Amino acid sequence: MEVTYNKNFDPVDIANVLPKLNGIIINSKIKLHEPQLRTARKLEFIGRLGSGLEIIDLEYAKSQGIAVYNSPEGNRNAVAEHAMGMLLALANNLIRA
Repeated sequence: MEVTYNKNFDPVDIANVLPKLNGIIINSKIKLHEPQLRTARKLEFIGRLGSGLEIIDLEYAKSQGIAVYNSPEGNRNAVAEHAMGMLLALANNLIRA
């Protein structure tokens, strides 16, 4: 297995490398809609860091047999901590203070 890591991919970079990939793990900066996926003939899976899948054309991926995975539970601790912090700030008038 060969791994390519580049946190600064732009759409041109993705277009050049996508036809060569068997799998890709993306963040919210990379969008994989049908025009991009059409070039990815070897692609077997897409992994999404985070919960939102609106940046991936799920119907097209399914029609091509590309598995799509996401990690919706990844931020749940941070969300809970933020909510608790806001509730404590509200309860103790910290914002006004």
